[in-house]
This record gives sequence, structure tokens and C-alpha cells, in this order.
Amino acid sequence: MTCTPMTCTPPRLAGLAALGAAALLAGPAAPADAARMHGTFQIEPGRVTASGVSGSHFRLRFPGGRAFFRNSDSPARDKTYTLIRPGTAGGLVSDRYQRPAGRPFDRDGNSRAAAIIRPIPFAGIRFGLMTLAVDPQSRRRNSVPAIVRSGQRLRGHLAGVTAGWNGTYFNQGTPKPGASGLRAIGSYDPRTRRFVLRWSSRVQGGAFNNFVGFWTLTGRFVPR
Repeated sequence: MTCTPMTCTPPRLAGLAALGAAALLAGPAAPADAARMHGTFQIEPGRVTASGVSGSHFRLRFPGGRAFFRNSDSPARDKTYTLIRPGTAGGLVSDRYQRPAGRPFDRDGNSRAAAIIRPIPFAGIRFGLMTLAVDPQSRRRNSVPAIVRSGQRLRGHLAGVTAGWNGTYFNQGTPKPGASGLRAIGSYDPRTRRFVLRWSSRVQGGAFNNFVGFWTLTGRFVPR
């Protein structure tokens, strides 16, 4: 079967669809009460506060150092914080992919991926976020996003998370496609369904090669 990262899901992915959650649930360190979450992690918009920022945001750290890239388009006083707003789907959906409808970029290289987050100005060009069955960089297949809850703790397998910027794809998943390693971690309040989910991912290739993206999503989980 011929396919592209944007338009189809290869048949072999049928067996991979639950791989992320299976790895989380079957691991030797997985708690006995671990349960997979099905639904939408609705994103709370990032906001400027008197002390800095709150809510959902993104930061990009320079290679090999502690300094963070300053996004001149950020409304925050500290320009190293790029504030995130929810997209048309309200946020990150578990157990399925969120691909952009139609062309992924406009003629100026701005991302048109608007389901998870609203495309955000970053250094003069808007970036968007998507989850893909096939990683455009490595060509590896990704399982669907899987997030598991144990009490008030969250762990996520988000290999397919991908940013689009300036006509280019940058995998921002964790673990990286085809690799083992750190997963997204977070907290969850079963009473209010409030969540915080955090992860980091190294950029490979392009203008920001070896920079590290740091993601914080906060909001409310809506079960399906």
C-alpha cells in the first residue's frame, strides 16, 4: 500500500494502535491500578500573570545549555514562553490521530494544523501541532497517543506528536518514534478531572536542530 504521513494509515498499524498503552500497562514498573484514559485532554489557554505565565505553554531550549529561545511574537513578558490556545478539537485526543485537514501548510510556511492547538506565531511563522501515524522525518510508524492513569498520576506514550513550522515537520513526541525512553508525565484530579501533562523532546534537523522543546498542557479531561 502506498501512503503518506498525512493521508492514510498503513494496514500494519492496526496491530500498533494499542502498542503505546500496552507498553505502559505491561511494563514491570506499571502500578496494579493503571488504567488507560479514553477521551480529550481539553487544553486550558496559556495566560500572562503578574508572576509570569500560567496554563498551557511551550519553551525551546538552546542545544547544550540552559538558555531558552526568545519568541518575539509571545505576549508574555518573558519571551521564552510561547502561550498555547486550544484548537478546533479542544485539545489532545487519546486513541486516535489528529491530522490536519487538507494542505498542512500555507504558501508562507504557516502550519494549518489546528485541531490540537490554534496555530501560534513563532519567530514570524505560525506553528501547529498534530499526531501522525507515520513520522515524516524518520518514516517510522507511530502508535496512537496513549495516556494511562494510576491514582493521581499520568504517564503518556506520545511518539506521534509532531509540530509543523515553516513548511517543515519536527517530531516533538516522547518517546521518539521507534525508541524507548522517557514518557510524558503528569497529574490528575479524579474529582474535577483537572490535569497537568508535561514532556520534553529534542528537535532533529532543520533550523532548530538539537534544540529541546518543553511542553506543558493543563486543562480538563473529557472522557469519551
